[in-house]
Amino acid sequence: MLARLNLVKPYLKRYRRYMWWGLVAIAISNALGLMAPLVLRRAINRIEHGGGVQFLLWDATLIMLLALGSGVFRFLVRRTVIWASRKIEFDLRADLFAHLLRLDGSFFDRTPTGDIITRASSDVEQVRMMIGPGIMQGVNTLVTAGVAIPLMVHLDWRLALYALLPLPILALLTNLLGGVAHRRLMAIQEAFSRLSGFVQESLAGMRVIRAFANESDKSRRFETDNKSYMRLNMRLIKMYGAYMPLLSMLSGAAVLLVLYFGGKAVIEGRIDLGTLVAFSVYLGELVWPMIALGWVVSLYQRGLVSIKRLETIMKMQPRVADPAPEVAVSPAASGALEFRRLTFSYAGNGNGNGHKEESGRKALEDISFVIRPGETVAIAGATGSGKSTIAHLLWRRYRVADHAMFLGEVDANAIRLADWRARIALVAQEPFMFSDTLSANIAVGSAGMTANRLDEVSHQAALAKDMQQFPSAYETVVGERGITLSGGQKQRVTLARALAAQSEILVLDDAFSAVDAQTEQEILDRLADLFGTRIIILITHRLSTLRRVDRILFLDKGRLVDSGAHDEMLTRGGAYARWVAREALKEELERM
Repeated sequence: MLARLNLVKPYLKRYRRYMWWGLVAIAISNALGLMAPLVLRRAINRIEHGGGVQFLLWDATLIMLLALGSGVFRFLVRRTVIWASRKIEFDLRADLFAHLLRLDGSFFDRTPTGDIITRASSDVEQVRMMIGPGIMQGVNTLVTAGVAIPLMVHLDWRLALYALLPLPILALLTNLLGGVAHRRLMAIQEAFSRLSGFVQESLAGMRVIRAFANESDKSRRFETDNKSYMRLNMRLIKMYGAYMPLLSMLSGAAVLLVLYFGGKAVIEGRIDLGTLVAFSVYLGELVWPMIALGWVVSLYQRGLVSIKRLETIMKMQPRVADPAPEVAVSPAASGALEFRRLTFSYAGNGNGNGHKEESGRKALEDISFVIRPGETVAIAGATGSGKSTIAHLLWRRYRVADHAMFLGEVDANAIRLADWRARIALVAQEPFMFSDTLSANIAVGSAGMTANRLDEVSHQAALAKDMQQFPSAYETVVGERGITLSGGQKQRVTLARALAAQSEILVLDDAFSAVDAQTEQEILDRLADLFGTRIIILITHRLSTLRRVDRILFLDKGRLVDSGAHDEMLTRGGAYARWVAREALKEELERM
């Protein structure tokens, strides 16, 4: 069992003082509560033998004080065990989120967002329930049984034997149903992850669903997944629905045996009435723990399932990670960016091991180039040629092979991620906006940005003129994923975000695809001051932009097939010239 709790052991150790004090409080609370039947036994025997009223008053007061003391310590149980479980939940969720931030792009490529959300919410909550209420009620059951059973044996060992007859059956039932519950709970959590993922994806793509009148199909899919989740839950409910009545029946059988044989013993004069009453109270104290045992088993099984699901993520190690401290190297203040015979495959999880993609080819193969400080370079090529893959690798979203990518003669894999990413600002092909203000979206990664700097980068990104359209200017909340902005506005906000970072290398991955050619040229004119001062990489297909750069790297099916200035490459002819002819025709058709 302890091996299955490896994930939560550090947290239990962190809050062990609260857990130990909680266990002490449980023991004292039960000890005080279980002393009351002995006082009650004495009081009944006094009544039966004509004892004085003053003694009865004393017994009644003592019972009340014992109940009060037991209640105080029960409060302390919740203040320690339940409090610790809440702190463990907080820490576990924080550690899970921090771990998710460290994982590389390949994990998020293959893991649905809804599944991650389910693990960070529902699964963490199930672990808390196991650690808090589960431990509290489980220990309470053990302590109650551990104190009450010896006292019952002390009162009358024959009656104790009758009362405990159902316990072997209870243990057998619990053991049989435990394994079944674990498997069914695992299926339930997996189904809930699928359902959550589908809902999250549908809400994010609501505009597409409505645009294509796909509501009925999505509704049917949701109904199918929802019914599957409900059926799995109903199977579990049916199992526990049979388990709980069986527990009640076994408890009732114990009460029946005690009343019959105990009543017979009182009539025969073998025990007194007070003993029978006290024995019945002890049995009543055991009935609820026996019934609650089913709930504890359920919490335990749910917690184990959730721990297993959380461990699946927590044990994952990012392929793109910081080098060991003893080998970490800081690159020079400025230096050339270089690819040396770089080969990359997504199917190989970004490790450069040469495995092929499902399409039958590598994303990049044997790529070599050098971009020097102050150089503006464009990367061009047909769709699927590997342009955006280079952008991903420059940002180190995926791992590249050792000695394949360099900055200032330093291997990328020997540079801390924070140091590397501080030097590279990326404007991704698909801009992402947070549900926050425009200023907050621009200032991501640029803490303490002044109003003047905000105006400056907005002007460079041709965004300042749009401020008049927004009701609160830079303090306008853009909605989830920037839903209130146009595609071009999103791209310009993310461009302003990258410019605010003032990084040595600026990578624009088709960053102007949603703006018209005139706006693109306006932005490039405003960025002219940056040309020659830092490395700028433009991934584009627009010919007007390609004419402005120092050098073009032309890709075809993952290979670098040509490089040079625009006019020089046209003069040579070949793949680039043919591609330019096609792009020129497309641009002409678009104008027409």
